[in-house]
Amino acid sequence: MRISTIPSTNIAGCKLLSSKSTTANALRSPVCVLSCWKSLKEMDTVMLAIMAEEEEKDTLRRQRANLRKRNDLSEMCDTEFIKNFRLNKEAFQYILDEIKDDFPSQKQGGLSVERKLAACLRFFAEGSYQHGTGKDFDIAVAQSTFSKILSEMLVVLERKICPRWIQLQMTDEEMRHAKRYFYNKSAIPGVVMCVDGTHVKILPPKVNRNLFFNRKGFYSLNVLLVGKLSMLC
Repeated sequence: MRISTIPSTNIAGCKLLSSKSTTANALRSPVCVLSCWKSLKEMDTVMLAIMAEEEEKDTLRRQRANLRKRNDLSEMCDTEFIKNFRLNKEAFQYILDEIKDDFPSQKQGGLSVERKLAACLRFFAEGSYQHGTGKDFDIAVAQSTFSKILSEMLVVLERKICPRWIQLQMTDEEMRHAKRYFYNKSAIPGVVMCVDGTHVKILPPKVNRNLFFNRKGFYSLNVLLVGKLSMLC
């Protein structure tokens, strides 16, 4: 078999020199040939896996975009709307009108403020990980996209909505009304507010993770909630 001279090359640690004798000996070595063949095969496998993953992401991105175009939130029935977002359509529209001017204009192919708000409310209603919302095809956004939306939305809600509606101050009339309401519900006199605790799931922290592992078997923030009557009704 005739072997032609080839340039100096390095494939997976197998160096082929330019001299005829060295090149011929190297190429004749079964170990070198097998090593080079395995390396090339592994490279092909990795490239195919990367291409398949990118194609799957593009397909899912197109599917989400098509779903957002087809799924009109206003067409959802009232019962289903409240079940998904824990708000009726009037309350949803009120929040949307209050916050929409705080967001930049929608880019071509981007998410509307309505979709961003719906995604966040869906997450609040679920009380679960962002991954669940990202895979929700009623909302149809990726988890990485939702993470950015949530950070953006929380800032706006805390500035525009929370100061107006989350207040613990009560007038004398509000206190009398609250006492009557809670007494009629529970027969306990003098109640004007409610307090409760809940566990909000989080990813395991890098520092002191044992402090966040709760008795239910997952990592969480132990949150104490206080609310007056107008927040509950």
